[in-house]
Amino acid sequence: IFRWRQGSQLRIVDGAGNVVAEARLDEEPRPGPLDPAALLDDLGPSARMRVVRLVLNFCRTAFQLSRNRPLALGCRRLAEALSPRMAVATAQLALSDRLWLVSGSLPAGLGKVTAIYRIGDGEVHASAFLPLISPAPRGDAAPFHLAIERLPGDDLAAPVLVLIGEKGIACRRVEGLTAAPPSLLSWLERKTALPPALREYIAGSIAGTAAADPRAAALVQEMQVCLPLTPRKVTTFDRIAADFELAISDGSGLFVGGWMHDPHELVAEVAAISPLGESRVLSAPWHRFPRDDIAKKARRPTGSVSGFVTYLPDAPAQVPLLQHRFELRLKSGAVIPLISPAQPLDPAAARAAVLGSIPAFRMTDAALETCIAPAAAALHARHLGRRREAEAIRFGTQPGAPEATVLIPLYRTLDFLRFQIAAFATDPFFRGTELIYVLDSPEQRGEVEHLLRGLHGLYDLPMTLVVMPANYGYAAANNAGAAIARGRYLALVNSDVIPMAPGWIQTLTGRIAAEDGLGAVGPKLLFEDDSLQHAGMYFGRDGQGRWL
Repeated sequence: IFRWRQGSQLRIVDGAGNVVAEARLDEEPRPGPLDPAALLDDLGPSARMRVVRLVLNFCRTAFQLSRNRPLALGCRRLAEALSPRMAVATAQLALSDRLWLVSGSLPAGLGKVTAIYRIGDGEVHASAFLPLISPAPRGDAAPFHLAIERLPGDDLAAPVLVLIGEKGIACRRVEGLTAAPPSLLSWLERKTALPPALREYIAGSIAGTAAADPRAAALVQEMQVCLPLTPRKVTTFDRIAADFELAISDGSGLFVGGWMHDPHELVAEVAAISPLGESRVLSAPWHRFPRDDIAKKARRPTGSVSGFVTYLPDAPAQVPLLQHRFELRLKSGAVIPLISPAQPLDPAAARAAVLGSIPAFRMTDAALETCIAPAAAALHARHLGRRREAEAIRFGTQPGAPEATVLIPLYRTLDFLRFQIAAFATDPFFRGTELIYVLDSPEQRGEVEHLLRGLHGLYDLPMTLVVMPANYGYAAANNAGAAIARGRYLALVNSDVIPMAPGWIQTLTGRIAAEDGLGAVGPKLLFEDDSLQHAGMYFGRDGQGRWL
């Protein structure tokens, strides 16, 4: 404890207040670099550890000296005094614009590394990452990998790492940061085999900076696509069996689906593991239903294997995750790790997977409202958020002031298109009507555009083709057509509907005009054998009380 008195006298006292030493200062003290020899002289290993922690942690933070050049110089000398023959850690690759992966070895007996300090050119920082240390034979040096942030001063001087373990200290000089780094994918291509632990460490390290670095998030996605984890399930049906077939992050939660066979009730809880190693117990309600398909393959009794879906809200991933890890935690304390297959990149495909996760006849209101609906809605919103502008292609001179617009979405099936257009073209009352087709399967654009251009040339019937950038659903297709429609009335027609007689548009619009307050009308629809398809629609409840 240092106490200044009268500006020129220094007393050093112990914790009990006893004066240990006393001195007069002839001039004001001037800051200078630390003298490592004075700090470490005659100190044992544990005392040295305390001194290093004092300087690198307490002094650096308490006095806000992270960017103090004298302190950085003194800390570098301190590291050199600790390790006169300092080993080298080599930069392997750039994980992102600001993150590097360095590799080296650590002495046996260092113990678990609890803190890492990085001494650069005029800067001392605590590392945001701890190393991945590979097991080594007893007494041998242990290989390690460490993610470090690349700082501006790295071009001037090789930084020094001080790794503090439970039983010692190791110092390493980092080299190779000034060289042109290989990309992550090119580095991975040269690796004949990448240990799963290293792959997870790299992904987790990048994920830690993805929020502030878009390139880091893109790299994680590329890594998952080019180097996916091997899905892992357990199939020991006599003890326990489980598979997480579906694990989808929707941006605001985690949707999980799969099956489990736990005849002895060994499982205490199930947890989802994030790329940063954080775990969250799947505590939301599990909606269960029989998976007799799995039971049949495993030659188990019908109803013995339980399928499930659950939704963990407020569990957004730091990066777009294609695969998730889980743990079955048994009552004994044992843990069984599981890995789900890669989820679809396309939110529309992920939405379809969620909607198809429970057979329709097994669906309950609770599963629909608390699990399926929130996940599907979030994925649908993501899908719509990627929507680009639709493109309109016009054939012929469009009617000047159409009374009605006939709007017809097209998706995959084009079997009735020739017959439908022929019926429109031979209806003399249809000539003043605007005709808009909306193609919701843009991969058919060339085929549909060629077909409509030929039919326009044959019948001289003006029409417009709206090409959606992707399939966003029936409602979005109708809305895209309605956005450019110019008719007073809008006729929503399916692509397999063929008018039986001319003047059908005038019949429908006349019925609306004849009665104030009438907003929509519909015609009777017949099958091709003249049997009734329907003569109107209404809302009603089924036997389970659900609205249809």
